[in-house]
Amino acid sequence: MTLDGILEYAWPVGMFVGLVGAVIGWQLLRDWYRQRSTVKQNDKNEALYQSMFPDVAPLYHPKGLHEFATAWRARKAATEPYTWADPPGFPAAKSAKVLVGTKGEFVRLLGAGGALLTEFALARHNEGAAIRVGDGKFTVNTQTPSDKNVRYWHPNREFKWSERKGWRFTTPVADRSFDSDDSGTSYSSGSTSGSAASAAGVTGGGGTFDGGGASASWDGGGKATSY
Repeated sequence: MTLDGILEYAWPVGMFVGLVGAVIGWQLLRDWYRQRSTVKQNDKNEALYQSMFPDVAPLYHPKGLHEFATAWRARKAATEPYTWADPPGFPAAKSAKVLVGTKGEFVRLLGAGGALLTEFALARHNEGAAIRVGDGKFTVNTQTPSDKNVRYWHPNREFKWSERKGWRFTTPVADRSFDSDDSGTSYSSGSTSGSAASAAGVTGGGGTFDGGGASASWDGGGKATSY
């Protein structure tokens, strides 16, 4: 085959290889950018949670609560006090001292040396588990493995967390809710939406989520108490 013949076949092959390489390179760059954006957004969401919910955020993370509730629902229902070593979902806890009452259980999480870390009331819920901390209530859905989610209701503020969909916060600013996702943070109220310019500075609550909120607080209301 002559040089002209070789070049005649090599040119289209080279163009095809170059096109394929460009497409692959663009897809890799796009995936890298999306992953980088997701990491940044996740960090922003975590900071927002810490700033808006300082009373529960240090120890109670939705992902950890889902892990704890899932393991708890898998245990045999208790009828008397028990100790749970290294309870899942709470890395700092070395053990849990659990009292059993007619309406559920009362959990005291202990750290190194037996120091009390936190305590909460725990009850079975048709979605999984209800955890009451002070004036707030977490509703943990353990029945939908494809979309782990946790709702939190408090008289002054609320949020909903989904492993697949991210965070949704509700504040008292005209009962607005704002979502955090890979494309940024936005809020909505009725037909109005816009960017949450200073979400981390927003405090308080209002509005409701399915099964919780001002119109449907936990049975009995009030703070968590021991049995």
